Amino acid sequence: MSLPFGVALRMARGKARLTQNELADKAGFHHTALSRWEKGRGNPSLGNIKTLLGALNMTFEEVFCTERCPTCGQKVSESDEEKEI
Repeated sequence: MSLPFGVALRMARGKARLTQNELADKAGFHHTALSRWEKGRGNPSLGNIKTLLGALNMTFEEVFCTERCPTCGQKVSESDEEKEI
């Protein structure tokens, strides 16, 4: 199970305790771009993802390789079937 890009970005922003405006300013983007990405209405380029990671002070793995519930943030367990694949 993987999280959609926008959900992972929103969760990382929350973990960094930044508003959309704060992260957008820190990364050098317009806040509407960040809003679109979080809502799944587009995705940033790889270069912009790297810029976002730097502004969040997080690694790619910390942001996108997490298996956490977007609602509560609790770790989601893989089923036994998924572990075997």
